[in-house]
Amino acid sequence: MNILKLYNKEINKINGNVIAIMLVGSYPHLQKGEGKDIDIFVILDEGSNQTRRIKIIDGVELDINYFPLEVAKRLIADGEYFFIYELSERASVLLDTGYAETLIKNARIRYQKGPKKATHEDICLMKHETDALIRRTITETDVVQRNINAVSCLAKMLKAYFTSRGIWCPKEKNIVNALRENDETLYLMAKEFIEDMDTENLEKISEKVFHNVCMPDELNIEY
Repeated sequence: MNILKLYNKEINKINGNVIAIMLVGSYPHLQKGEGKDIDIFVILDEGSNQTRRIKIIDGVELDINYFPLEVAKRLIADGEYFFIYELSERASVLLDTGYAETLIKNARIRYQKGPKKATHEDICLMKHETDALIRRTITETDVVQRNINAVSCLAKMLKAYFTSRGIWCPKEKNIVNALRENDETLYLMAKEFIEDMDTENLEKISEKVFHNVCMPDELNIEY
């Protein structure tokens, strides 16, 4: 379905306090006109909560997220990855009353600063939880549970790799490509594990991810 037709059929029904509409996701980078999944951010001039609406129209999945302006500003200030990444890297403005370009500019500035750096205590906690799960996985006798634990453990370690190094942690569907770009050796280790499902390799991956982490005798975490 043509994006302009979809816009006229559904998005233009939105009225009242809409101050900006932006096309996000991978769609702006595809050839304009046809698509099966379309993601849209709608900015509202009032409200206090984000709302998500998913609707199928003529075979096209329309995923609309509504953000009150103050919520959008807070998400940028807090460094909320999914929001600032979409705005800074993949947003295409459909409607703007003077706010969209400012939000995109601020999102790009925040994105370039990188994520909030994890504390040493946070990283130690990641390692502690990961190593505990590895031990349970290695001793698990049920093959289904063992493999579920193993895959969960690998996912935790890959996320910890990015978080502990002050690198934006991408969505799970993009984490493999990001890992390959940042650390080819770790990517190959993860690939070997997935192919063989040898739980002994999880310990090697943990050593790679947390290679410079010195664990204290006692952890004290404040929340």
